[in-house]
Amino acid sequence: MLLRYWPVFAVLAGMYFLHSGWAAILLYHAGIIAAMLATRPPWKVTFTGFRAGPAVLLWVGGLLAAPAVAFLLPLLLGLSEEETRLALLDGLAKTGLTGHSFLLFTVYLCLPHPALEEIGWREILFVDKKTPSLRDFEFAFYHLLVMHYFFPFAWGFFVCCLFSLASMGWIWRLMKMKFGGLSVPIWFHAGGDLGAMLGLWWIIN
Repeated sequence: MLLRYWPVFAVLAGMYFLHSGWAAILLYHAGIIAAMLATRPPWKVTFTGFRAGPAVLLWVGGLLAAPAVAFLLPLLLGLSEEETRLALLDGLAKTGLTGHSFLLFTVYLCLPHPALEEIGWREILFVDKKTPSLRDFEFAFYHLLVMHYFFPFAWGFFVCCLFSLASMGWIWRLMKMKFGGLSVPIWFHAGGDLGAMLGLWWIIN
């Protein structure tokens, strides 16, 4: 299905050609919405399986991405904290994500984005198996293109990110199977996105 490769196109077109973070994410989401209109997945799947305890606990757990990003990013890149900060600031400036735009992007990334991404990857592109899948690595791969826009290639960093993100995709798939819907994975995903953005904010400030 085209949706499997659409994120790569969205990132290449939005970030590498248009140099716009907003263009990249809006193109990505447009592809997911188009796939939703074509396949008509049940809307209720985003609300199904909600369990307040696990959802809130996992959302809070997702915030642990903040210290992980803030402290591990320079180490994995092999850069000093200042070099990491300057590289990140340069990339954000090139993509127009500075000041209020960065804050609005963070809000957008933490609210509609997790739901749309979970519908795309864990519903439309769902793989009905409990073991890791190639689909999990396809999900992780487009994130590497985003990161490469900001940072120089470093084997340790990119391999770590690939397996970490593929693992998260697998975990969210297992959660969907366990709870019978996307509600809990969306909460966990939203917490992780907010945590990652808080970690980036810590670095640049």
